[in-house]
This record gives sequence, C-alpha cells and structure tokens, in this order.
Amino acid sequence: MAKSKAQPAKSPAQGRAEEGAWSYQALYRHCQPIGAGLPPDAVQACRADPRLVLVNVKRGVAAVLGTKEQVKAVREHLPRIAVDELLELPDLARALLFAVREALPRAAGPKEIEKALKEIGGPREDLLTQAELFARRGLLDRERVAQIRAGSGKYDMARDGMELAALFTQHADELNGLHPFTREKIEQLRRTSEWLLENLTPAGARVEVKKKDKTAADDAA
Repeated sequence: MAKSKAQPAKSPAQGRAEEGAWSYQALYRHCQPIGAGLPPDAVQACRADPRLVLVNVKRGVAAVLGTKEQVKAVREHLPRIAVDELLELPDLARALLFAVREALPRAAGPKEIEKALKEIGGPREDLLTQAELFARRGLLDRERVAQIRAGSGKYDMARDGMELAALFTQHADELNGLHPFTREKIEQLRRTSEWLLENLTPAGARVEVKKKDKTAADDAA
C-alpha cells in the first residue's frame, strides 16, 4: 500500500477557502508568534479602529484580488507582488481585531464584584480589629486606624483593605510575631482590594457618558 505524502500546512487564507473560516482566536494564535518576532523598531502602536481596518482591508483585497482571474493576472503581469501575503491580509486584520479585544480590560460584572467583596470582608474586619488593638497599645497611629474604621459602603470597604495591607506592611518589623496574619494573606487582601478600587465607582464620581458605537459597516459607509 502506497504511503500518503505529507501535506504541507495550509495558510489561514487557504484554510478559510477550503475548510471554512478559521476562528479569530485561531488566526490570532497563528499571527502572534510572527508579530513577536518583529524587531522593536518595526512595531507601531495601532491607533486605527480595528473594525474599520477589517472592513477596508477586505474591500481593498477584494477589489484587486477578488476573483481567480484577477489573481492570475496579477501573478502573470506583476510577479514581484507577494500575492499570497496580500490574500492573507483580511485574516491578519481579523487577528488584530481579536488582539485588541484581548488587550482591552473587560468591565467586571456584578457577580465578580460581589465575590471579591466577600473575599476581603472577613480579612478586612480581622485586620481592622487587630489594628485597633495595636493602636490602643500605642503600636499603631490611633488617628490613622480610626480613619480606616470610619465610613461605609463597598468602595470604602475596598479602600480599607488597601490601607490596612499598607499599614501592616509598613510596620511589619514592629508587629512581627504579634498577630496571626501571614504576609501572603495581607498581600492577597491588597491585590483584591486594589482590584475592587479599579472596578467600583465611588459616590460623587462623574457620570460616564455612554455613546452608541457605530458598527464598522456604518463607519465605512
């Protein structure tokens, strides 16, 4: 029985044509190592709307290489043009669109917020109670600890966690062996509290004006 010859790996463009569209994530994974191999001085920040990039690139490539006849003509009369690379430009634009979505921070949902608040609730109260004991013994500044205790609400709770972690870290040497909280627990409280501060809106903040985003097709029209 004759052995089948190994088939060369298909490019994303060939895959889309022969096997159906690749996912944007698959295209990103294909292109990411290529981008990572570029020298730093060849890398530029993307300031264009990636949705428009995709629409315009697709239209541009379709206008020049949209049919087999066009591709054949370009290969014949303009042999120095890298036709295969041009045909992959739409997939590169799709990978860019996925990369931008990966890079932008995703807004935290209510369930994530509540989970984080529960995580810091116990440690925050335990450390605050311990800090008040230390303050009465003169080991911590009484006024600073009282300021941490004052206030209420989710944002204030997150700020308390951040400030308590900073306080115990600042006085780690003086308080060493006097409380049961490990450095790891204090660091976890700090990280979660700071994450909450990034994702909670304090009272009195300016209201964000949300504009309806146009679609790429609308912008390109």
